[in-house]
Parts: sequence; C-alpha cells; structure tokens
Amino acid sequence: MNRDGFTLVEMIIGMLIFAVGVLGLVGSTAFVSLQINAADMRTERSMARQQVAEELRTTDFDAVQTVASGTAVGDYTIWWDVSELDWALKQVTLYTEGPAFRDSRRTPAVVDTVTVRIARLLE
Repeated sequence: MNRDGFTLVEMIIGMLIFAVGVLGLVGSTAFVSLQINAADMRTERSMARQQVAEELRTTDFDAVQTVASGTAVGDYTIWWDVSELDWALKQVTLYTEGPAFRDSRRTPAVVDTVTVRIARLLE
C-alpha cells in the first residue's frame, strides 16, 4: 500500500528533533555572546596597558620612575613599579585594575600585571 504524507508520530518526532536543535542554537548563542564581551574587555585592557607602555618607552630613560597612584585610561586604572636591571635596562611591572570577565561573569575590579623592559637609547 502506497501512502503519501506523514503520520502523526513522524511529525511529533520531527518537531522534537527540531526543538532540540533550536534549544542548542539558543544556548550556543548565549555562550558566544559572553565570549565576545569577554574578548572586548581583554582587548580594552590590553590597549590601555599598551598605551601606557608606549608612553613609558618614549619617556627619557632616566625619567621613568615608579608611579604608585593610578593613571586612568578608559575604564582602567594603571600604575607601575620600576626596577633597574643595569645601567641601560629597566624592568617595568604594569598593574591594570578594571572590569573583566572571570568564571563566566563580569567582575568590576580585577588586577592584572604585565612586565615590560625599557632600554636606554645609545647614541
């Protein structure tokens, strides 16, 4: 016997498979949105640090000193410690405090550190 069309059971199974797929898409969309927001904050933090590091590199070598009070760059506060490694090289530890995503949630004040080295220009 040749029948055209679908049975009710086939329709219910098809709808169930479709619903599971849609729920999977909704869940992955929320995850992707969270990851994009976290990446935006990491980029902003990195750009703020990079801006300060470039300013320190353009400063006269002997004028690069520790700054204990924070400098505001966007949503972030940056301060740094300077230690002299030798007569031509300084190590600068940059501290960045500001918003970030940790453990899949937004945290208002996270402190990160990055170390850069600044060399004396020889003429």
